[in-house]
Amino acid sequence: MKKIFQKTLSIAIGVLLFLFVAADVWAQEYEDCGDNFSANYTYEGLISPPTTTGITIPLNSDFRTRLRLTAEGDDDLDAGENVDIVLVMDRSGSMNWTVDGERKIKKAKEALVQVVSVFESVDKPENRLGLVTYNASVTLDQTLTSSYDLVNDAVDSFSAGGMTNIGGALSVAANHLDNNGNDDSRKFIVIATDGVHNTGTPVQVGISNVPDDITVYSVGIGDSSYYDEDILTAVAGAGTGEGEYYASDVANLTQTFEDIIRDILTPFRPENVVLAYIRKNIDMFTLQDTDPNHDIALNDEITWENLGSMENGDTQEIDIDFLQASGYGIDLELNQSFVEVTYDLFGRSCIEQVSIDVVKIDNLPQCTGAVPANSQMCTGDDAGLTVNVPRELGNSCTEEKKCEYICPPPFVYENGACRILGKCGPLEDELWCRLQPSVAPCSDGFPMGTPEATDSLWTWTCKGYYGGSSEHCNATRLCPKDWEEVLP
Repeated sequence: MKKIFQKTLSIAIGVLLFLFVAADVWAQEYEDCGDNFSANYTYEGLISPPTTTGITIPLNSDFRTRLRLTAEGDDDLDAGENVDIVLVMDRSGSMNWTVDGERKIKKAKEALVQVVSVFESVDKPENRLGLVTYNASVTLDQTLTSSYDLVNDAVDSFSAGGMTNIGGALSVAANHLDNNGNDDSRKFIVIATDGVHNTGTPVQVGISNVPDDITVYSVGIGDSSYYDEDILTAVAGAGTGEGEYYASDVANLTQTFEDIIRDILTPFRPENVVLAYIRKNIDMFTLQDTDPNHDIALNDEITWENLGSMENGDTQEIDIDFLQASGYGIDLELNQSFVEVTYDLFGRSCIEQVSIDVVKIDNLPQCTGAVPANSQMCTGDDAGLTVNVPRELGNSCTEEKKCEYICPPPFVYENGACRILGKCGPLEDELWCRLQPSVAPCSDGFPMGTPEATDSLWTWTCKGYYGGSSEHCNATRLCPKDWEEVLP
């Protein structure tokens, strides 16, 4: 009884864990993380004929698209590249203010310590940190170093008070990077303030002092009514012009700094990439991809969940076959389809809809001209074409030619067309007729009566004795009354 109870309890716990995990997945929220992907494909199939608005797919023709998904996010840092970063923190009097029970200077120091922690986790000694703090005066508290404990010691040592000299702080940080940064490193300044510039070097002078190989990130701390967002945006445009301005409330200052630093240190690398190809022309074609590793294949969507991680510039190529369904595509606009990409980026769950650019249309060589009536193509004669080949009706298939057609039973090749000759058996209908009745041998069969002209189709009538041999039986074909012979 105890074992049964334990087993039942284990199952119940397992079910609950599954429900918790499932609920977490269902509750996952995706956000717009920018335009980080592009997509294009090449159409490979038959076009008959090309049009100005799209393409027309010939009846009974399938086609293929080679879909290419490319990661193309912005990178502050290329893989393998080193960084020198100078952190610049406001220590004016207003940083002593308390917001929601937290002193701003305390949260600022926590943010700087977190930056050091991120550098340590990356474990790349070529990366260096420096620290500048400022009020009316500006001090270089720690020169660029890969001994990150020294940065933490410098963070512990400063206190808040006085006015705000943003221009001077920016100039000191830029001058130190320019004179002491490694030639093979990318250079960054991350400068934060909770107020407006009110003393010292003008901000525009500080901006002009930033060399064009340094990227600046600016952070406004707390209530934006106390600092000038336009000035901080201009500061972020200094140097390379590739920096950004961040507005951060006091409680989230640590996360803001961590996001900036991780964005710099981690090359653009979306992870857990899931691609869904979504088709618009549902009524015309079904989908079948040649890659067996997709997770879901529906009539109007194929999803791949195994694309893994993609670095900047990486391209995934997938072939998708379109199998013709109810009809051919008239003026089909291939780029009406799109892909939906979900991925993880710097700890965020992202979703992006990407339009598809049709970069090339390959109108494959094909058999040209009308299909001969009542014929069928020789097996494989439309495959492996290197040029367009006219359709040709013949008496047999050959290995030398392509686009050959023959006459399947009951049709035979006669005078360049597929025609029906005599056939014995029960009543036949919807067959071609000749001017004169004809007689042909027939196999043993039950007497069917005598030939009779009708107002509709000609009929076969087998004459003879029940059980008689073929020599005692023949079949007579009559055209309908007033009909003339019609040749296919």
